[in-house]
Amino acid sequence: MKWASLFIAVMLVSCAGVYGRDVVTDGNRPFAGAAERAADSSFDGDVAGRLAAMLPPIDEPIEIRGGLRDTGPVEATPGEYAAPRPARPTDGEPGDRPSSVLDRLALSYLRHYRLGEEAAVRRLGRVTGTFGDAAVFAFEPPEADRRAPGSGERPAAIYLHGYLDHSAMNRYPIGELLRRGYTVVAVDLPGHGLSSGERGSIDDFSDYGEVIEAVVRAIRRGEIAGIAADAPLSAVGHSTGAAAIIEHGELYGAAFDRIVLVAPLVRLYAFPLARVGVRIASAIVDALPRRISGSSSNERYVEFAREHDPLGIYEAPLDWAQAYLEWEERRRELREGSTPVLLLQAGRDTVVDTGYNTEFLRRAFTHLEVVEYPNARHSLFNEPEHLREGIYERIDAFFRLR
Repeated sequence: MKWASLFIAVMLVSCAGVYGRDVVTDGNRPFAGAAERAADSSFDGDVAGRLAAMLPPIDEPIEIRGGLRDTGPVEATPGEYAAPRPARPTDGEPGDRPSSVLDRLALSYLRHYRLGEEAAVRRLGRVTGTFGDAAVFAFEPPEADRRAPGSGERPAAIYLHGYLDHSAMNRYPIGELLRRGYTVVAVDLPGHGLSSGERGSIDDFSDYGEVIEAVVRAIRRGEIAGIAADAPLSAVGHSTGAAAIIEHGELYGAAFDRIVLVAPLVRLYAFPLARVGVRIASAIVDALPRRISGSSSNERYVEFAREHDPLGIYEAPLDWAQAYLEWEERRRELREGSTPVLLLQAGRDTVVDTGYNTEFLRRAFTHLEVVEYPNARHSLFNEPEHLREGIYERIDAFFRLR
């Protein structure tokens, strides 16, 4: 039991990113004031469950235009839940019946996280496959006339979050892309956020690739309003979201003009110990507690994630770790990719093995640009601004190279 406890501790370090607890309180831009605002929010686990259960297909989405105004109470009678959804809005209102239950649930969610507040239009829906239902959020930027170089269409980017995270906790990178004129399509991975599935679990990493393919196909079929079927399409993935992009490429081939991988999951930090730890711990427990502080030095983010995130996942199921180990072994050799890739690494990352992962990706992609932020931790986008200075300008410049 002594050795089992040691290996479980190793897993807590490697899988949940708990190495160190030093946080920075000065210069915190992400999540500044978020905890105070959340105290008055009407969004909770019950509202989240109702919204997830009622999400329509993405080609018939909930559509929210204009500002993220106060929703008022979200209680409703059984009859209201059974009532037909109102028609799509046409001009500047959250819906033809702004007081409809579905609109109120969606607005409560968006306001709690301030997700897509920079957007002119927000659409919420789902795609469906063998993975279950995956929540999809499409945001149109306010600069409606922004166009990609050499194209008549506004560029679009798919955004994939990391493990035990979800799209709404990534409102800052989504907002920065919107400010720069991109249409953004964010996806909650299976078992995360508003998507279906056991929390934090996955049967096989191929499910992540299938989710991305379902979204890409919806875009290319013109099923997501606000995005032209032939629009320039790039992808941004953080950690497990980056692994999902890699898996999609292996399963379905090149689908993106350009890819940004942020602290990507290929191998975990202290991988040999983590691998042994998973196998031993799996015989004793089903899950390990998550600790958030090791992945970020931003005190405001850590506080919000711990105390004010109704969609937060606070245990990491070991069956996910088993699926990860199977994927890592299966993907030790990738087919050579010619898609240009920007790799952003955190110099103080103790969740993934940045050294191994960088060299692995150099072998896999013929056009790879690597940038390291030496004092940043794993959750790069949620780090204080001075630790990731210029990161969004770099991404924008990379996407606009043709």
